[in-house]
Amino acid sequence: MKKLAIAILLFSTNVAISQNLGCLMIDFEEIDNDSLFEGKVISDQFSAQFGLTFELEGGGSPVLAQVGNPLTAFSGFGGAGDTPDPADAADIGDYFLTDDGNWLDTAVPIILNFTTPIDSFAGCILDMDGGEIFYIEAYDQSGGIILQDSIMAGEPNTGDGISTCWGFNLMGCEGTVYQIKFSGFRPGGSFGMGLDNLSFCYSGIDVEINSTQPSCGGELDGVIEVVTLSGGPYTFSLDGVNFTSDGLFTNLQPDSYDIFVMDSDGCMTTYEVSLPAAGANTSGFLEDSFCFGDSVVINDVTYKFEGNYNQFLTNAAGCDSILSISLSLSSSFSLTINEEICQGDSLVINGITYAESGAFIQENTTAEGCDSNYIINLQVIDIAIGTIDETICSGDSLVVNGFVYSVSGDFEQELLTGSGCDSLLNITLMVEMPEEGLETASICEGDSIQINNIFYNNAGTYTQLLQTDVGCDSLLNITIDLLPSFQVTESYVLSSGQTIDINGTSYDEPGNYEQLLTAGNGCDSLVIITIQPPPLLECEDPCVAYVPIQEFTVTTNAVTGGNYSIKINGENLESIYSLPLEQTEILLQMLDIESELGIADNLFRTIHQENKTLEILHYLSTNEAVKTPANLSNFFIQNYELASSQDEIVRLINKVKNQNNYILDKIKNGGTSKKSILHRSLNRL
Repeated sequence: MKKLAIAILLFSTNVAISQNLGCLMIDFEEIDNDSLFEGKVISDQFSAQFGLTFELEGGGSPVLAQVGNPLTAFSGFGGAGDTPDPADAADIGDYFLTDDGNWLDTAVPIILNFTTPIDSFAGCILDMDGGEIFYIEAYDQSGGIILQDSIMAGEPNTGDGISTCWGFNLMGCEGTVYQIKFSGFRPGGSFGMGLDNLSFCYSGIDVEINSTQPSCGGELDGVIEVVTLSGGPYTFSLDGVNFTSDGLFTNLQPDSYDIFVMDSDGCMTTYEVSLPAAGANTSGFLEDSFCFGDSVVINDVTYKFEGNYNQFLTNAAGCDSILSISLSLSSSFSLTINEEICQGDSLVINGITYAESGAFIQENTTAEGCDSNYIINLQVIDIAIGTIDETICSGDSLVVNGFVYSVSGDFEQELLTGSGCDSLLNITLMVEMPEEGLETASICEGDSIQINNIFYNNAGTYTQLLQTDVGCDSLLNITIDLLPSFQVTESYVLSSGQTIDINGTSYDEPGNYEQLLTAGNGCDSLVIITIQPPPLLECEDPCVAYVPIQEFTVTTNAVTGGNYSIKINGENLESIYSLPLEQTEILLQMLDIESELGIADNLFRTIHQENKTLEILHYLSTNEAVKTPANLSNFFIQNYELASSQDEIVRLINKVKNQNNYILDKIKNGGTSKKSILHRSLNRL
């Protein structure tokens, strides 16, 4: 039995209480004020009128499928597409309900939810074949299962495209089904669900209750009347024991009553109806205030002045009533507020927050309802931002507001202004590290170089202690190289009528000459030139005589792989050698030394005989006995009759070695060196 509580607050009222909404059928062919189409979502279209919603288990909503192609729910009768059996086509119509509309997936269970419980349900499942099984489950309000049923393919009225219908009706006084779930599966395949022609009925008692409050003076004339709206027949009672077919109860005093209504099956529902206490002649007092210039209206009477007044009325029960009224005037006011706040703070006045500078007005009312104005002048103090950029030397420090900084970086200090607001100081500090520089310079013998107002004229390593632009220490390491000046002696034989061109100067007479040139290193180079007349040859046939002077031209190029190409022209012959650096150095140095010492039967004798020349070079590069200048000088003294001393030969060797090494270093990354060497050689006549 279900008890409904109804509070009757008026003296006479009608209250309609419907426990039976009847039966509903949904064939999905028409939905009020809505268009239908394939894939339309069905969710809450029936919620407002019938308290019915649709959903899919796990989330989402079912959709409509249209009969025919495309294939949405099942492969129907006679081929592809959702096509029913011709015998059922008229009952199914154009649309039916399916799960998610995806033919390839397993069917998702469809759930129907009822806000008002039902006691009966019927519907049709489409296309039960291929071993498919369809389940129907009904749940009560707490989620407990009330009913379970199933349909298997092969049972009567199942098959391809056939509409298989079923239903249930619960016995008892009240509906208890709040949810129905439809599910199914197809062994070894996909199961597309199709539902149509759903119908269900709401159970219960459908009545309307009218009541009339007792009149003034304590009369027992209250009335409660129960009117049958549908269903029945019903019987009625005030105590649940004595029932009558007449639903009219009279002569009732003010109280709360239980009205019992029973149907023909013995099912009973109780309604609670309240009749307020009887009315009486009353008096009342009303105290009120109003603002100056306003007025107040009480029971359609307007008052503009303060004072005491009486109104003679009839109360809601129809009884006499006297209302005493006391009216007073309330005052208005205006208040000015001047405030300062920090940026990021706010001012709250009467629940309104202010965070920006400006003038604002609040129009409020007092507790009595009169005007009250607040004039607010607000000044927001911005965050003060300062900046310090400093450079210090390594080992020094910067102190700002008691904080010590000694490393490069960006720093912030959060401070307070005199008004107590935040201020921000941005500090950028650069620590100048000690600088150490390197400078290398080369000067010629007898020259000097000025670096930072200091002159240097000797080779060596020097140090200058300087200061940077910001006053910090810096160290400059200086390396001075002394470049050699060169003196070269060249001898030529002038033939009759011949002119010799040497470094751009032409000579046509024998004699001794000097040229002051600039060497490749930029320093002075002295060339001492001896031009001799042609020799007079006297010899017997066959005549072999020494020609005192023969000019050889030596051209050196750096080639790929660190080797050098040396081309030697002389005695009307040309020889080309490709040698590594060590043998190149030996070849050039030996030619210069032999020329200076006047040795005629060593390299100059074999220079156009490649095998013998390479043997000599190999000997000189591998034999430790001639590796050092002292050993090499001994070699020359022991093998040749020389007028020079060992010290003079050692100095000559070192001088020639330095000159040639300097030239080879200059052309090692690409370049050419060409020089002439005068030497006495055999001339065969």
